[in-house]
Amino acid sequence: MGNSIILCEAKFEDKGFEAFNELATAAKENGSLIVGQASHPGRQFEDRLQKNLISASNVMGMTFAKQHQASQEEINRVVAGFAHAAEYLEKDLAQIFLQNTDQRTDSNGGSLENRVRLIVEVAAELRKRVSGSFIVRIKIKSFEFREKGFSPEEAKDLCQALEKDKFEFIESSGGTYESLAFKHKRKSTVKRKYFLIEFPEEIVKLLTMTKTYVTGGLKKVGAMFKALNTVDGVSIAGPACQKFELPREILKGKTTGATKMQLEDNEFGLTNVVAGTQIRHFGKDQQPRDLSVDKNLDAFMKDI
Repeated sequence: MGNSIILCEAKFEDKGFEAFNELATAAKENGSLIVGQASHPGRQFEDRLQKNLISASNVMGMTFAKQHQASQEEINRVVAGFAHAAEYLEKDLAQIFLQNTDQRTDSNGGSLENRVRLIVEVAAELRKRVSGSFIVRIKIKSFEFREKGFSPEEAKDLCQALEKDKFEFIESSGGTYESLAFKHKRKSTVKRKYFLIEFPEEIVKLLTMTKTYVTGGLKKVGAMFKALNTVDGVSIAGPACQKFELPREILKGKTTGATKMQLEDNEFGLTNVVAGTQIRHFGKDQQPRDLSVDKNLDAFMKDI
């Protein structure tokens, strides 16, 4: 949670490295597995922070700064950056395959094979730098499953290609920064439901080694177990930020679901702020605010 940045120039003995080491040590103290999620913002970067953006193609998005089509040299730097981040995290993609943002005519555009070239190159480069036991996974967001994004057949082909390239697991997620105000439009609900529920069922039939996970939208324990009849794992990060004991309570059969906050589920910008705030509270040995209570939510909204 947050904007932890690993630059290509980041060294393996600086203060940042020590901070990541401290984080990993604490996370694994009781036997838990921690998996880093590296991403490149591409065109999704606020113009007040970065004026020189690169993207698959020169297609504007939301209210971000104007970007330019990435050169081959810049693509190579992105590949090296992901590989370095993986190596960095062990020792201590997302936009380029979409038709609506990828209008290239070179080896990184056009066919699905070309559009996933960057992913394949990133995976190949980082595997040169990490041990064989290092987990490599990828997240696909529901926003990518839409007009000019992946067609159902392309998405299936993509997942099979990822398995062939030995990705350990594929995570299908409902979150996106692309829609203004960080909200999913209601009319897209049916497509997202298909992507998060029915689509994984179709994908699982095609995969023999790669595992599948579903992220986002699961609040009830019954729904989680139903999903596990199809996929290999579910994510409950948001609900767990509201109640840190939730995973243990689920495993012990002491709860039927997550605490219902007085917030709309599609308010991604606000719920991200909430999650980050709750983590910070917990990191300071403070109990997270119970935002199922109206007065607590009112106080929180005044604070921000």
